[in-house]
Amino acid sequence: MSETKDANGNPLENGNTVFLVKDLKSRNSKESYKQGMVIKGIRLTDNPEEVECRMGKPPWCLEPNI
Repeated sequence: MSETKDANGNPLENGNTVFLVKDLKSRNSKESYKQGMVIKGIRLTDNPEEVECRMGKPPWCLEPNI
């Protein structure tokens, strides 16, 4: 199983706190999330390319290596 890493190459674990390294726009709403926003309590998925998190009501799935 491949391990999930952040933009700096550090391994991620469930419950870690991360911050955004670039702005993100939502496809389904007008919300956008700015660089530097702190996200607490991430959850790893079966796919090492994705991380689940909560930023508002619906859960988001982020791709940490892009």
